[in-house]
Amino acid sequence: MVNQKYSFLYKFWHTNRFKNNLGISLTELLVTIVIGGIAISGLLAAMVELLRTDQQEAAREETQQEMQAALSFIAEDLRESVYVYDGTQTRNTSPTDNTQVSHNVLSKLPNFGTGVTSIIVFWKAEQLSATQLSTLQSMNCNSFATTPVDKKAECENLKLKRRAYSLVVYLQSTVSDPQWKGKSRILRYELPKYVSTTSGFASLTHSTGFVDPGENNNFPTWPFDSNGNDLQGGTLPTLAQSPPEVLVDFVDAPNSTAASVPDCPSTNYSRLPSNATSSNSFFTCVRTIGNALGRNQDIILYLRGNAEGKGGTIDKNYLPTQQTSVTLRGVIDKFTPNGT
Repeated sequence: MVNQKYSFLYKFWHTNRFKNNLGISLTELLVTIVIGGIAISGLLAAMVELLRTDQQEAAREETQQEMQAALSFIAEDLRESVYVYDGTQTRNTSPTDNTQVSHNVLSKLPNFGTGVTSIIVFWKAEQLSATQLSTLQSMNCNSFATTPVDKKAECENLKLKRRAYSLVVYLQSTVSDPQWKGKSRILRYELPKYVSTTSGFASLTHSTGFVDPGENNNFPTWPFDSNGNDLQGGTLPTLAQSPPEVLVDFVDAPNSTAASVPDCPSTNYSRLPSNATSSNSFFTCVRTIGNALGRNQDIILYLRGNAEGKGGTIDKNYLPTQQTSVTLRGVIDKFTPNGT
């Protein structure tokens, strides 16, 4: 009897042990899959959001660094300038648009087209390139004619100075271009004295529409002389000869209403462009000196970037407006405060 009892218990335990090892039911499997899917989906969503946030912050930081680099480049360019147009130098006419210098200077430059706004215009003395210096050394100034233009004297002066004036314009463009993804971008246009080709420089050929303000002492009224004569003769520079180059992309929209806009100092400064509503992401404040030469000029630069469109960033990624102050190093006919 005892053996039969134990035999029964053994069979019962043995049978149930194998039943417990047959696996889980379909319902249990489905429940497990659902719970696991929810957990994994949550983890993936959190990871995607983390990566997206990290990507946005990286894009904002990169854009901020690009704006700082661009601002430093423009500031250094301005420090080497000799004359900056302050927005009040118009010629025998009252300003009617938001860029007062256009009546004197910009109307004598190429038409940059719709969607491109001039921000600041100035003259600087550019050193000759290594190629130009090499060509200059081989020049025989006596071979140049003295009439109707004294090229011989120009050659001799160039060998002495080894530099020439260039007109520089910084512009802001909102023109649609698949190559550029930002709200707007900054362009740099330069009108050099000499054409860039070796043969052109060797013959001292001036760029189309160029008038040397150093030779005529007419920086404030360029390209007119003191008698009101247009020294360009009606021939404007061409973009084909000297096209603008992009300095930096991802500048905020010039008509942005989302960010606060700093003001220029209340006195002795003119804002370029003057319309703060349509131009508030890249503008300048230039100390007004009128037609006076020989005085230091101070310029305040303002620039605001926007990372929208970079690396998948979306929705209002404008950055705080940066600013820097510049005092010109070079001046024309400089005099001391007492007028000497």
